[in-house]
Amino acid sequence: KLDHPGMKADLKKDDIGSVCREYLAERYQELDLAGVVLEADLPETPLFCLLDRFLFCRALENLIHNSVTYGGSGITISVHLWEKETEIFLSVSDSGPGIPEELAEKIFMPFVTGDECRGNRCGSGLGLAIVQQIIGLHRGAIQLVTPSVDGRGAEFLISLPKC
Repeated sequence: KLDHPGMKADLKKDDIGSVCREYLAERYQELDLAGVVLEADLPETPLFCLLDRFLFCRALENLIHNSVTYGGSGITISVHLWEKETEIFLSVSDSGPGIPEELAEKIFMPFVTGDECRGNRCGSGLGLAIVQQIIGLHRGAIQLVTPSVDGRGAEFLISLPKC
């Protein structure tokens, strides 16, 4: 559906920090019960950009879901938000095993999954392709940070234009 030429995001000026806080608060108990530690560094000062709340939360959901699915119990998921000049940056990272080098270049392609997930255990391989489409609809970009800041786990960096 996201590839359809008629698909558009309902972009409205919104505080991305507030959106992230609300989403993470809704997921906190579920993550805690799964044995996942959640760390969030979200400024209190509003950071405004054009967002479709529903679609943006879907992108966050896919990133968090992948961290839990591939990282398992005992990982830490970190969400960090900051601004620089004309852009807002959102980093979503985990302390899991990371993404193998051979997958890194094609990780946003549809149906790409790790070898251990070729069965139905881990999903269809559409999650990150959907995230990339959603962020594109927000006039932003997403990239896999390699290596991650602390050298382990997976880290995704989203950039969006400020408004």
